[in-house]
Amino acid sequence: MIREIQVNSEEELVVALHAVEVLREVNRAARGAAPGQGLMATEIALHEKGDEFLRGILQRAVEQQGGIKKKGVRA
Repeated sequence: MIREIQVNSEEELVVALHAVEVLREVNRAARGAAPGQGLMATEIALHEKGDEFLRGILQRAVEQQGGIKKKGVRA
């Protein structure tokens, strides 16, 4: 079943589209994997594309907040 989703901003639309691209890349990796290598191929694709996707979300969040202020950590 295909459902429509409501996005409330251009940023949400960009994130949703990137999430779909990550899913598609993982599916392509699964279909193209050698017999017995599907799980490994999908994990690699998810790690590569998923990490990139999450870094992008984090970067946008940080930019919206004007950067992150670090607190000093005492040893």
